[in-house]
Amino acid sequence: MKIVTQYNDYACFAACLESFLADNNREFDHKTFVAENPDLFNGGEAIEGACDTQNFEEVAKRLGLQFSRVTEVPFAWNPPKETIFLFLWWKGDEGQKHCVRLHSPKKDSTLVMNPVAGHGLETIPSAWVRGFFKFAIPETTK
Repeated sequence: MKIVTQYNDYACFAACLESFLADNNREFDHKTFVAENPDLFNGGEAIEGACDTQNFEEVAKRLGLQFSRVTEVPFAWNPPKETIFLFLWWKGDEGQKHCVRLHSPKKDSTLVMNPVAGHGLETIPSAWVRGFFKFAIPETTK
């Protein structure tokens, strides 16, 4: 799993996309994508780079990816063609929304790719997770 560091405090979702696409040999720069899609990433605002989960489906569409909300746990996925992004409250704090990429689930914790500088792969408590989102490379895409 490629480790990607988000370019600012709000670009965690876009950095997770870059990690996933790199693992599938697709050229992608999350900072450029954010700049080219200001309607989805609060372009020109103090929170530029932030993407509301309601926009994830449109982001997937623009990138030619499949998207689904995961509603049942446990769930199945097929890396590297599929990935799971976790939407969570960092350190359990509702005010600290964050997106990370699932590496491997464990019983009471989860190993994730955390795009915050200096974190890389890290284990977080499963209780922090508030939502699961699956992105996939369509079978016809090479």
